[in-house]
Amino acid sequence: MAALAVLALAVACTSAASEPDADAPDGAAPNQHAIPATATMIGRVDLAAILADDAVADLLGALPSDGETPSSLEDALAMVQGETGIDPAQVTDIVLFATGSDEDGLGLILSGTLVLDELVAAVEGAQGKTATVEDVFGTDVYTFAPGASGEDDDFSLAALSDGRVVAGGTGAVRASVTVDAGEAQAVSGELVDRLDALGTPWLSLVADVTASDVGKLMGPDGMLGDDGPLGAFGGELPIDLSAFADVRTLSLALDRAGNDFIANAEIGFGTADGATRAAAMIDGFTSLFKAFVPDPTLLSFLDGLDVAATGADLSVDFTIATGEATKLVGNLLNIASQEIEFSLPDFQ
Repeated sequence: MAALAVLALAVACTSAASEPDADAPDGAAPNQHAIPATATMIGRVDLAAILADDAVADLLGALPSDGETPSSLEDALAMVQGETGIDPAQVTDIVLFATGSDEDGLGLILSGTLVLDELVAAVEGAQGKTATVEDVFGTDVYTFAPGASGEDDDFSLAALSDGRVVAGGTGAVRASVTVDAGEAQAVSGELVDRLDALGTPWLSLVADVTASDVGKLMGPDGMLGDDGPLGAFGGELPIDLSAFADVRTLSLALDRAGNDFIANAEIGFGTADGATRAAAMIDGFTSLFKAFVPDPTLLSFLDGLDVAATGADLSVDFTIATGEATKLVGNLLNIASQEIEFSLPDFQ
């Protein structure tokens, strides 16, 4: 659970390798030239490799058939297409970026066999909305307004000059199109170098984190806040999540290596004390959590977790055999379906 908190932090503060792009501006890495220089998070997803892997299909096959949760890869793909209009099977890889901490600044650049006109029609059919069209430096940007409840942000689509499709928040899509038209600078420098250093795993992501980002995560309603999904749980145990208030950079990689799923999170802190406190918190919570599970053998997968602090950097590595991962999903779902009661000691 502590490892999940770290990975959730990495994602919340937020491809396959391709042939060099001759049209990319100077200083921009291949397939990243349409990402604006204001991006604070960039990543890649090798979707084709993920969908083609039998181990992923086995994981989804371990889910229960309850009519709401996909219990096979085919069900999952159909659910995504039914809700969004986008057929994942037509996407080979994704470049993702964020220019802020809200959904309007999140964008996805999709490579594959998508055709924009067909995609717009499919999204209109799936969402029951008609897109408005805006010209941004000679490129049509199709925007779907929020629903009647006002809970959703605008969602936009556009085709880039190299045939890829950019989708996401309207602000992010406009920014990407502007860069693609040569009217703004593309991302380059240290952030891109960090992403390239991760190689080409299934998923790679890097981010620069501000005090404001951490504040939102650890605020009352944030993921790590007192009322958040992870913070609320931690409130029952002697866990000090304040160590993560000092986070400055994040790097995340997920992949399949041989018979194992592997994950790595590299977290840079403002001080060595922050990294040391975070490592101690994860180690302590992992041991404590094992002690309170009815059958500790069900959590033997945590033996694959390695946490180490070096200076101001924290490394979290996790490895699990693909077969063990499938059994783990079934075991955890079995635990979740039972009424298990146990009391925690008074730590006051």
